Amino acid sequence: MEKFVYNKPVNEGVTLVLKIDAELNRRLTEAASLAQRSKTKEATVRLSDHLANFEGIAFVGNRISTK
Repeated sequence: MEKFVYNKPVNEGVTLVLKIDAELNRRLTEAASLAQRSKTKEATVRLSDHLANFEGIAFVGNRISTK
């Protein structure tokens, strides 16, 4: 049975709200523009890629690879 919210089907995704600084916003906007994607789609692609390739992160630049 399909679920509805306000008469619209509910997709399987989850909305995530986060706060980023101006520089990260600029970089994300530029990357999204180059890839011809929205910033939301660009952030989703990049997060998915990161989680597929790294099992952990201690801080920026210090990642634990899954490979």
